[in-house]
Amino acid sequence: MPISSQHASFARHAITNRPLSLCIGLALSCSAAAQQAAPSTDGAVAPTSTLEAVQVKGVRSSVESAIAIKQSNAEISDSIVAEDIGKLPDNSVAAALQRVTGVQVARAGGEVGQVLVRGLPNVITTLDGRNVFTTVGRDMELADVPAELLRSVDVYKTTGAQFQEGGIAGVVDVHLRRPFDFDQDSTIAGSL
Repeated sequence: MPISSQHASFARHAITNRPLSLCIGLALSCSAAAQQAAPSTDGAVAPTSTLEAVQVKGVRSSVESAIAIKQSNAEISDSIVAEDIGKLPDNSVAAALQRVTGVQVARAGGEVGQVLVRGLPNVITTLDGRNVFTTVGRDMELADVPAELLRSVDVYKTTGAQFQEGGIAGVVDVHLRRPFDFDQDSTIAGSL
């Protein structure tokens, strides 16, 4: 089908007489030419490097153990285990707890303060299942406990018969690492 002379002259006029369309056409053609790879003239093969070993480390066991803890409890609870805590950039237990669903952390002056469970402030804090008494009450300052000392943290959002009375909002049970929890043959610690 032949193009009428009226349409052909309009297309020729639109391309040649419009500087913007001419500049865009030239810019697009230059970028297309820049994308072409230059042919190799020397014929040399680029050296390849071999990778000796790839080690993939996951947190599947920590997720499975947290799910097993949740399933074995009769109460509504959430758990964080040591592998999860070590992967997070948290400095204290309270900072790690703010990642648990249903747990809020009140901040004062940029510091992590009081832990709230489901928005309620009356939370009992236990250390390895035992009450910790301080001068201000029955809960310890979780911001003072570094995250490196933790084995796991269990947050019970409902109370049970095994807990002491007083935790209306819930119970935060902190489990610390034991001396023989480490995999190495020997661990040396000291100070000068």
